Amino acid sequence: GGEGKVSNGETKKKRKSAHNEITRKSRAKVNDRFKHLMEILPPPVNKTELKHKAQILDHAIAVLQDLILQNKTIKMDLALTSRDALFHWVDQVVATSSNFREVMRSFMELFFFKRDWKYGEVWFPSASTNMMLQYSYVSALVANQGALAKMEHFRESSLALRFGPGEDVAGRVWLSMRPEWHSPITDERVFVRTGLCHRCGVDSCMAVPLMSRGKMAAVIMLFDTAERIQDDNTIVLAMEVSARIGMVCGFVIPPAGGANDAPVL
Repeated sequence: GGEGKVSNGETKKKRKSAHNEITRKSRAKVNDRFKHLMEILPPPVNKTELKHKAQILDHAIAVLQDLILQNKTIKMDLALTSRDALFHWVDQVVATSSNFREVMRSFMELFFFKRDWKYGEVWFPSASTNMMLQYSYVSALVANQGALAKMEHFRESSLALRFGPGEDVAGRVWLSMRPEWHSPITDERVFVRTGLCHRCGVDSCMAVPLMSRGKMAAVIMLFDTAERIQDDNTIVLAMEVSARIGMVCGFVIPPAGGANDAPVL
């Protein structure tokens, strides 16, 4: 009986020792990985000393996000070099997007990063009526958290709005199938959210149709917090990208749905 107890005790010690050795090697391996990560990462812009693993990981995430953004902007720069390059970019966006929301996000990012628009909306028709509903939104490139909060208020205050064909900017573009540009936004008869725009610092709006198989599918609206002189080149770019999206992914544009089904980009 005594020998059995001794044997069991020795077994436990061996197991504990083996476990400790595995833990030591694992920690050493992780430390080596972090050391290697520090060697290949660029130093923080603010020259903060990275002492802890969490700091190193946060810095690595920030660097990776910056690289992803740089890669996106390089592709966008190439897309803007020619019409063929633009269509190739759209084709790649559609091919690599898992849903229509991602396609719209790329559309918005092109105009955020390369044309300095600040906020975007997509309006779809309701399945049960001829009224318009806000389907999704994107906000980016606002100067500070205060401006971002105003854009969020602009979005939230717009969610309940509905427009029939010919009503307001979204409805008029839906009916006419033609783009509109408004800056400054001053007339509630033209744009019902004029008061909201003033409260949120929104001064410009561009809206373009998205057509699929020869029919209207959606209206895309872009907003800026500064006044903008109408730029026909930007309108043409938006129309060409929209038309290409409608042609390439018309079969996967989601059917109209209720407001509760409208996801946020």
